[in-house]
Amino acid sequence: MMTSSSSNLPETNPSQPENQDLAAIAAEFTDLGLAAATIPMLLATAGIRAVENFANELGELSEEAFRGDRLPILEVPQSSQPE
Repeated sequence: MMTSSSSNLPETNPSQPENQDLAAIAAEFTDLGLAAATIPMLLATAGIRAVENFANELGELSEEAFRGDRLPILEVPQSSQPE
């Protein structure tokens, strides 16, 4: 008669109450972890958008402020028309 090596291991039955309790606890921790991570991710997304908008507005304001300050005034020569 041939014996298998798994005969020494205790039998596990997935329908045992202990396994069901552990699965329920793991599912609760997963749900709580996802819920806890959702709000910071939404806040981070909103924060990134606010920083992006601020940077764009700051860039546009700086363009307006320095629009003519740095450019030299060019004198355009009057061309004489041939007679």
